[in-house]
Amino acid sequence: MNKKSSKKKKNGSLIKVLGPSVSQAEIKAVTRVLKSGWWGIGPETELFENEFAKFVGSKHAIAVNSCTSALHLSLHLLEKKGEIIVPALTFISPALVGVYENQNVVFADVDESTYCVDQEDVTRKITQKTTAIIPVHYAGKLADLDYKERGVPIIEDCAHAAGTKGAGLTGIFGCWCFAAVKNIATGDGGMITTNDGKIAERLRKLRWFGITQSTWERTQPKYSWEYDISEIGYKYHLNDILSAIGRIQLKRLKKLNKKRKEIADIYHKELSGLPITLPPASGSWHLYAIRVDKRLRNKLIDFLKKRNISTSVHYKPLYNYPIFKWNIKERGKSLPVTEKLSQELISLPMYPDLAKGDLDRVVSSIKEFFMKIA
Repeated sequence: MNKKSSKKKKNGSLIKVLGPSVSQAEIKAVTRVLKSGWWGIGPETELFENEFAKFVGSKHAIAVNSCTSALHLSLHLLEKKGEIIVPALTFISPALVGVYENQNVVFADVDESTYCVDQEDVTRKITQKTTAIIPVHYAGKLADLDYKERGVPIIEDCAHAAGTKGAGLTGIFGCWCFAAVKNIATGDGGMITTNDGKIAERLRKLRWFGITQSTWERTQPKYSWEYDISEIGYKYHLNDILSAIGRIQLKRLKKLNKKRKEIADIYHKELSGLPITLPPASGSWHLYAIRVDKRLRNKLIDFLKKRNISTSVHYKPLYNYPIFKWNIKERGKSLPVTEKLSQELISLPMYPDLAKGDLDRVVSSIKEFFMKIA
C-alpha cells in the first residue's frame, strides 16, 4: 500500500462540504421523460412551475436555467437604469446581473447576527438613482425586507432559502436556485416567482428569445412553425429532464430539510463549548457556517483538509473582485462586518446524506484541533 492510500485509510474517505440527495424516484422520473421523447421545455416544466408556485405561495412561477438567469431577467424587467444595492458578502450573481444591465453596483454591509444584508446600511445608501435592492437570504436565514416606505423594488435572492417560510413573498420577484448542491437540486436550474400576471407572461417570452410561444405550445394540438418576436430575449429556459428531477426534489424537500436541521442540531450541541460562534437559526440550513478567530480560521481549514474533511468560505467580499473596480478605502465606505466575517467564516459539511460516522468525524476533528492549540 502506497503512502497516499495509507493516509486515506487512516483519515477516512473524503467528506464533501455540500452535495445533493438522489433517490430512485429522481432516476425513474428522468427515465420517464427520456422515454417520452420530449426533452425540452414542455409539460413537465409546466407542472413543476405550478407545483413550485403553490409551494412558495405565489401566483406564478417561471422556470429558468439558473438563479443568475432569474436575477437577470427580474432586473431587466424593471427597465429603469441607475444603481442596485446588494450585500457584499454573497455569491457573485446578484452583483453580476447589475453589470449585465449596465447598472452601478453599490455594496452594503451585512448584519453580524444574521449574515444577511444590513437594513440600516441599505437605507443609508438608497438614492434617487437606486433601481432595486437584492437582499440574499444567507444560508436560509430570512433577510430583513422592510424597505417599502422608500418605494424601491425588491428582488429576493432565495438561492439558499428553499423551505424558509416567507421567502419569495415580499419582493416583486423571488429568484430561486436548483444547482447541484442546493436544497432542491436538479444539476442546474432556477425559478422566478411573482404575483404579477403581466410580468409572468413577459418573463415566459424573455426566457425563450422573446418568442411568443414555446415549441411545446406550438405543437398543441398540432405543430405550427409560426411565431413572433416582439423584443430581444435570452436562452434562459429550463427543460423537462431537469424539471422532472425538480418535481421529485420538491416533494422530498420537507424530509431533506429535516435531515439538515438534525445535522445542525448535532453541530450546535457538540460544538457549543468550543471557542466558536455558531450560526443563526435557519429555515432551510443550506449552509452551516461557523465563525472562528481569524488567526485560527485558515489553520482549522488546513487541519480538516489533512483529515479529508472539505470545508469552504461563504464568502469572499464581492468588492475584492477586480471586475467591480470598487475600493472601499478610497471611497470611504468601509464595510466592517463584511470584512470581519469574511476572515472568520468556515462552512462545515452540510447535506442530507451526510453519514452519522462522517458527521462524528467532523466534530471530533474540530475538537481535536482546539485541544491541540489549548
